[in-house]
Amino acid sequence: MFLLKNVWISFAGFILSLGISVHAELPDRYLTAAFCALSIFFIYCLPGKINFRKRGFYFYLSLICALALGIFCFYIIHTLAAFLLLLGVFFISFFYVTSFSFLKIPVRSLPYAKGALIALCWTAACVAFPFVNSGQSIDFLFCVSHFCFFLALTIPFDIRDISVDQGVITTIAVKLGIFYSKLTAVLLLLFFFCWRIWFKPEFLLNPLFLFTIVYLLFLLLLVRKNSAGILFDILLDGSIVLLGLSYFIW
Repeated sequence: MFLLKNVWISFAGFILSLGISVHAELPDRYLTAAFCALSIFFIYCLPGKINFRKRGFYFYLSLICALALGIFCFYIIHTLAAFLLLLGVFFISFFYVTSFSFLKIPVRSLPYAKGALIALCWTAACVAFPFVNSGQSIDFLFCVSHFCFFLALTIPFDIRDISVDQGVITTIAVKLGIFYSKLTAVLLLLFFFCWRIWFKPEFLLNPLFLFTIVYLLFLLLLVRKNSAGILFDILLDGSIVLLGLSYFIW
């Protein structure tokens, strides 16, 4: 089940990256999307703690993915800026997800870092990287709005983990409580929606984009600490797939 969840979230990253690349008419769109998907799969499959003496299935799976990504880099990365962007995303996400048995860097213990770092890495990998790698300029607000979308998406997971994080990690849910956390997520999502229709009014005529917003708003209202696992593992991440598909309609 864990492996299937990682495949699903990687597929979501593939569709979003591809949709944005198609919408912006960027080159190498399929290779770029595949590279983003493999990168996401690699990060999500990393074990919580890397121990070279106790090597399990996910240790070897991560190692294979890392080797594949290294080879992939020679074919996909075209600019120094893209390489530096990926390098930064790699270090942030790597030390967020895991640590070596002899080294522990508590990145997630930083106040409010849990959701913000996830949103930052997703925005950099799936939204900014296709533009930077093709050498084309990118609208700063385009990235900021998608950052808000991903940040809104992380808040339900903070609500799910509120009993675990309380007293250990300061998150939006721990600080504000469930009701105001949901309200924050709704406001972030509405900012994303308003930005899209302000600069691209034709998105008001995009039925899939409108459905994505309504779909995610509905899920945000349903979120509870004890919500069913399918809500977090399938349905919420499915909003990324819907958003990516909406970029094919223009």
